[in-house]
Amino acid sequence: MVLQFTLQLGGRVLSVEAFLRAYYPTQYHAQLLPELLDRTYWGIQVEAPTLLREFIAAGHQFTGRARQALRNMALQVRFQPQRLRALAHFARELYLLPGLSDPQKLRIGSNVLSLGLCYLELTEATWQLAASQLAEAFFLLPIYEPSIAELLRNAWLQAEYYHRS
Repeated sequence: MVLQFTLQLGGRVLSVEAFLRAYYPTQYHAQLLPELLDRTYWGIQVEAPTLLREFIAAGHQFTGRARQALRNMALQVRFQPQRLRALAHFARELYLLPGLSDPQKLRIGSNVLSLGLCYLELTEATWQLAASQLAEAFFLLPIYEPSIAELLRNAWLQAEYYHRS
């Protein structure tokens, strides 16, 4: 109620994240963001490099901070569908990791993308948005084009299953 009232009057809302980014910009990504993830803050903006760093630190699994980073990243898509771009960039970096097999990359990438798609209405426009974001992320990596098409199909099917249940 207070938030709606503040926004109606043209007020600005300051979040913990916005404050820390503004007043501690050099320490934010290295020290403060991991702390926010440890404390399970919701609604913070997570970028692909952060998610990848936490994913690698968690032994190529989504546990601990990596899981919290993924949850925040997928949740952002609900309010800003263009944030699928960050998930697509994570998928690109995932495919460039040397320590994972192609089936592992496909499974992990599909799961990550499907989490973002679960928050959206699955329409032709959503498909086009996801396809264009993936195409942009993998622009100079045509060798992965068949894998990316399969990744999008798998993610879409997982999101459809989620919507049905």
